[in-house]
Amino acid sequence: MKWNFYVWLAFASSFSLELLAAEKSALDTILNKDEANQHQQLALSLRNQKLLEQQAESRAKQLLFQLQAAEAWAAIQRLGVQVNSVAVNEHEDLGNAEIYTSVPNEFLGYKAFAIIKHSDTWIARIGDAHRVITVRNGSDLKPGIKVRVDKNIVELIGKGWHYQISME
Repeated sequence: MKWNFYVWLAFASSFSLELLAAEKSALDTILNKDEANQHQQLALSLRNQKLLEQQAESRAKQLLFQLQAAEAWAAIQRLGVQVNSVAVNEHEDLGNAEIYTSVPNEFLGYKAFAIIKHSDTWIARIGDAHRVITVRNGSDLKPGIKVRVDKNIVELIGKGWHYQISME
């Protein structure tokens, strides 16, 4: 009987050792899976954070571009407001005998500083070192001098002559 007891004790202890070993390996596997899962979640989190940062940077660049475009548009509109149309009948009170007809030499050295299309009308700022004049397409610069403004040139047309001013 003692022998059976010892056999049974040996069998039970070996069985419990096997259970402990199996339990330990299962526990290690579970811990490794948890760690692996934790690392995977951390990697996904870092990737998502990087993507969000890239999206935020892209959005910031887009907003900066929109701001620059809005500032440019506001500057163009301010220029349009400052541009007062040259009255066609600026010198209405003058009689036909007093109409001034200029010679083209008066406009030598003039440059076109800006040529802008506002609505359907071309507007230009021309001048020299002493003054700047705003003119519109089809208006009179002075009595007897018509202005023709195109996208890259301003043409002054007098009686028997014409003078071109470019953006250069």
